[in-house]
Amino acid sequence: MTTIQAIESLGELRLAISQRYLAVQLESERIEQEWAGLGKAGGQREDHAASLLARLTPVISDLSEYAHRVEKQIDAWNADPFGEST
Repeated sequence: MTTIQAIESLGELRLAISQRYLAVQLESERIEQEWAGLGKAGGQREDHAASLLARLTPVISDLSEYAHRVEKQIDAWNADPFGEST
């Protein structure tokens, strides 16, 4: 992809980031609901909280890894905007 193609496909970038962000939101909401349920059952403990929070790791990692790949590509374009070095 060239830099011009990247500019013209920024909508795809926004969509990809939005989808990953939505996954974080949805998992966070599920965790909050489960935590509230544990509270009603008297089961809110540190180990339960840690276990619930661990479920965020994969979705946050996916968002982070995607952002890192995009960042590396942008850095490469800045270093060689005309794609002359290979």
